[in-house]
Amino acid sequence: MSKIKPREAGLNKAGLVTHILREFKHPVIRWAYIFMLPGIIWLFGLHFFPILRALFYSLQQWSGYLTEIPQFTGLRNYVSIFSSRDFWNAIKNTFYFVLLTVPFNTLFAMIIAVLLSEIRRLRFFFRSLYFVPSVVGLVVASVIWRWCYEPLFGIFNFLLDKVGITGIVWLKDPATAMPSIALMTVWQDLGYYVVIFMAGLTAIPKELYEVGKIDGASRFRQFLAITFPLLAPTTLFVMMYSTIKNLKIFGEVFVMTGGGPGNSTVTIGFKIYEEAFKFYNYGIANAMAIIMFLIILIITMIQFKLLENKTRIGY
Repeated sequence: MSKIKPREAGLNKAGLVTHILREFKHPVIRWAYIFMLPGIIWLFGLHFFPILRALFYSLQQWSGYLTEIPQFTGLRNYVSIFSSRDFWNAIKNTFYFVLLTVPFNTLFAMIIAVLLSEIRRLRFFFRSLYFVPSVVGLVVASVIWRWCYEPLFGIFNFLLDKVGITGIVWLKDPATAMPSIALMTVWQDLGYYVVIFMAGLTAIPKELYEVGKIDGASRFRQFLAITFPLLAPTTLFVMMYSTIKNLKIFGEVFVMTGGGPGNSTVTIGFKIYEEAFKFYNYGIANAMAIIMFLIILIITMIQFKLLENKTRIGY
């Protein structure tokens, strides 16, 4: 369906406002706007207003105390941030975490969803089994996995010792700390993405698989020729959602490592927390939050464009 341009509809900017006001006189449309009003207030109060307030304080020097008057410093906070090695280390760690989690979340969730779709017996049991970790609270899961990673009495080193492998200091070594957190995150989020992929699988016509069987295509060949291409929009959505979520990682780092060892797990979210509640640099913390918002916005726009292109070409 072709989109109607405002000019084609006979509406310029002023005419559009007049048109809306004229429609508001209709009782049905008026009540529609009234019912939308709580959602609009909620959206502005909990999303737009905090962003504008963070932008305002990002241009100020303020320690967060109500008795202190913020001092306008312009872009000095941003200059300080971009010249800080700790900030670039946080950027590097954050994207490293995203690279560790998003591909594995997407790949494993797709494979498990395809396998579950082939199961006829106990399907509900296995679906529930994979979804259980997603129900566990973030702090609870982080504490449990931190215990499992303990070098002396953790279950992972206990199992490694049984097969003759020397124990690993999972969260105490800069080389293994971030992959250890990523493993826990993949475990917890996997079930949610499996559900999304299974929903995508139900939208694929069964007739295509029947045609593939008639042509003698194996199941693996059917997956490459039918399932994988038609799951492209679902795959991009999972990657987009997982990327946004994991760019904002904070709770796992805070509970499991506290940013250590040696700042190897300090992410943007954790750095914002440190600047605000540890060093009381609220101006710098808000500036980092704005930068983080812009990074997520740009990445999301790129992924939305890819999703739109995939949908347009008929996938």
